[in-house]
Amino acid sequence: MSKRTTEKELQSLVDRINKLTGNPNTQYTKGTDGRFKANIGNYHVYYAYYSGVQLNQTIDESDAVTCPLSTEYHSKKELADQLRAFIAGLSYKKGS
Repeated sequence: MSKRTTEKELQSLVDRINKLTGNPNTQYTKGTDGRFKANIGNYHVYYAYYSGVQLNQTIDESDAVTCPLSTEYHSKKELADQLRAFIAGLSYKKGS
């Protein structure tokens, strides 16, 4: 029996990616004026209304994103596998 992939597990993997890349760990920062500002470079999981997920990265202050792994939505398990492969690649690059 395979174990279910949780949102907490996905968040942990994305936190690791943000750490390895030196990007902010949160998608938004609240300013002194009370307004939220998008953190450029932040990786985060986007949840579609029908349970599909994908990795997004914020690319500008207007909250535009790119999909660095795939523009398709996946199951949590599939995304977790992709994130682990991404982490392995980042770790390998850092070690080189």
